[in-house]
Parts: sequence; C-alpha cells; structure tokens
Amino acid sequence: MVEAKNFWSRQESLSSLQNQLVCYLIEKKFYTALRTAEALYKKYGDTYINKVDANSTLQMTGTELLHLFIDSLGTEVEMHKLLGYELGEETKAYICSQTIGPLISKISSEVEKSKKVDHKDPDARKEAGQKLIVATKEPLQQLKDILSISDSQYSMIADKLGMEILQCGIDYFIGAKDKDDDAPFTSMKILKYADTIVAGSIAKERCKDQIKQLQIYIDNLPPKEAIAEDKAIKAALGKFVKLPDKISHAVTLLNETAPHLQSIKKKLGYSNVYYLKISTQIVGNALHNVVEEVNAVQQGNVIELDNGLSFDLDTLMSPEDRRAKYNRIKSTVHEAWNATTLMDEFDMEAGFKSHYNENRNTLKSMCNQMGISTYVSRPLPPPNPGPTPTPPPEPKKPNGCIIAIIVYIIASVVIGGIIAANGGDFAVGFIIAGIIALIILRGIL
Repeated sequence: MVEAKNFWSRQESLSSLQNQLVCYLIEKKFYTALRTAEALYKKYGDTYINKVDANSTLQMTGTELLHLFIDSLGTEVEMHKLLGYELGEETKAYICSQTIGPLISKISSEVEKSKKVDHKDPDARKEAGQKLIVATKEPLQQLKDILSISDSQYSMIADKLGMEILQCGIDYFIGAKDKDDDAPFTSMKILKYADTIVAGSIAKERCKDQIKQLQIYIDNLPPKEAIAEDKAIKAALGKFVKLPDKISHAVTLLNETAPHLQSIKKKLGYSNVYYLKISTQIVGNALHNVVEEVNAVQQGNVIELDNGLSFDLDTLMSPEDRRAKYNRIKSTVHEAWNATTLMDEFDMEAGFKSHYNENRNTLKSMCNQMGISTYVSRPLPPPNPGPTPTPPPEPKKPNGCIIAIIVYIIASVVIGGIIAANGGDFAVGFIIAGIIALIILRGIL
C-alpha cells in the first residue's frame, strides 16, 4: 500500500486521487482522506460521475459529491472532531451545519424534558437539574468547540439551558430549605454551574443575582452544631412576633430561649459571631416590648383644640384616678425592671450593648424616682480558698541517751552517797541508781 500510494502521488489524476482516498479510508486516516476528497471533487467533481458510469443520468456537482462523502464519513467518525484540522472553508461550513443542528436539537430536547417536571416537587426538580447537567455537558462542549461563545446560536442555546438549570436549583431550594439542612449548599452548586455556561449578559446578571441572594441566606445560617437550637429559637421568635407588645411576652421569650442560647454558647463559645448575633436578636425583641409598654402606660389623653393648642384630659382626673394611673405606671415600670434583670444575663453585640444600657439607665432612673428597688441579688461566687495552713511542728522529743546519763549520774551520786554515809558500799549505790534511772527514763520517753 505504501508503494502504491507513492506511485499514485507522483501524478495527480481522478483515478490516482480516488485510489489514494480509498487507501486512507482503509487505514482510518480520516483527516487525510477528507483532504484528498476535497482535492478530488473540487478538480474532477463535474466529470466524476461520467468517469464512473458514462451512461448515468445522475447529475451532481463537485460540491454536492463532497457533501455526500462528508455525510458518509460522519457515520464512521464523530464529525465535529474533524473541525480541529485545517480544512477548506466550504468543508468547514458544511460540517458545522451538519453538527450544530443535531447538537442544538439534543440540548433543546433535554431542556424541554426538564421543564415538564413538576416545579412544586423539590426532589424531582433537583433530580431533573442534575440529569440535565449530565445529559447536556458533552453536546454543549462540542457546540462550544465548533462555535465561539459570542456566536448568537451558541449564546441562545447556552442561555436557554442555563436558565432551566438555574430554575431547577431555585425550585429545589424553595421547596426543601425547611426540610433538608443541605438544601442551600446543593442548590448553590446547581446555580453556580448555570452561571458557568450562560453567555448572554441578561442571563449572566440573573445568575449572579440569584447566587448573591442565596449566599446571603447561607451566611445567615447557623453553624451545623447549633441547628437544633436555632430552630427552637426561631420557633419561639415566630410565636413572639404575632403577640402584642407586652412585657409578659418578652419575659416568656427570654425564658424559652435562654436554655438554647446557653447550649449554643457552650458549643461555640461566648465570642462566636453567630451566638452573639442571635442572643442580641432575642434581647432586642424583648427590649422593644419593654419600651413600648412603658411608653404606652405613661401616655396622656391629649386632644387637639380648634385654636391649634392641645389639652391633656388627665388634668381633669380626680385624685383617686390619678393615684390609680400612677400605680399602673409604677407596676409596669417594676415589671419592666424585672424583665431587664433577665436581659442582663444575655450576651450582646458591642454595638447593641450601648443602646441597651441607655434604655436600662433610663428605666433605673424611673425606678429610683418611684421608690422601686433596683437591687439585683446575684449568687456569690464560691469563696477562693486560701493557702492550706502549715500544721505547727511537733515538739521534738528529748534525746533519751542524754537524759539517761544525767539521771544515772545524779541518782548514783545521791544514792551512793546516802549508802556510803550509812556504812554501806558505794558501788551498790551505783547499781541501784542505774535501775532507778531506767525506770525514770522509761516514764519520760
């Protein structure tokens, strides 16, 4: 075959090109075969059919023959892969037309299948989005290899695909965020993939906007360690905001959420950003009720007069009514102070703490004016034990040998002298003195 191809390449003719073309097809050198076909049909296409069969009535141009050959070649090889080689403009244009259509049709078909999935079924929409990504990844890449990103055909189909994938992610998040803790993160992966494939400015902007909104939601999520406590606190807040602005409801909120906040604090630490934020949120809501009820109970019955002046009807109240209103104010302020002492136990963000202290100081001043005790009894910390006292040293016991000698000498002199004075033997006195010394020594030690 090598010798044959060398022979046919020496002189170009219809038969030599045809024979070389067949050899290249046998060797599966499809690119070289296509280049040879271009030369064959461009130069001899108009006479090719007559050379094969002089009696044929079929009429085809060289261009038509080249297209027919390319169609046949497409059954043997992925035609779009030929576009990476150096081919004639006519050949490239025809291959593009034959490959782009099927690719766009394939992607459009997959998009339409996804759109038919129930948008209110989050799990089905997630599955549809993931299937759509897998099914279109290769044809979209092939289309991208053939066309430029700026090409209108590519931009239109890429945006159509990207918007459907984006919608799948959104539908899943909306339907699953309250049931699946991983829903925001799974949705974010889908949204970010959609952003990578869209090409048009409008589609890009929508993807960026949805990703931004979802990221804000994710940033406000509790740490995984505190999900259970966060749900309990959010449930308590949900009930609280539907109730009137009363101090009693603030106290209920504080008491219900305190154990959950302590649990979060134990897990994450008192300086954790999330912990301080949600603890501050609780105090902020409770403080709102305290301020609102204290302000409401102090308001007078003011009416506007025709001359533009105002008049407080409380000035017409009887002494008994004034006393009753004062007592209501005092009772409310007292209740507010008790609620404030509960809030004192909650940790707060530094920025909110100053605002809280201002309100606390105002309320404390009101308490002082009304004779309400603001003393807060707090458990004393356990006493700090001082150093363990060193026990007094035990008295040293006297040295037995020294005492024995002293006692023996004294006893022997005294007793021996007495015996000798009475005519006895002085040595006997020494023996008796030794015995006495031992008895005395044993008693001392």
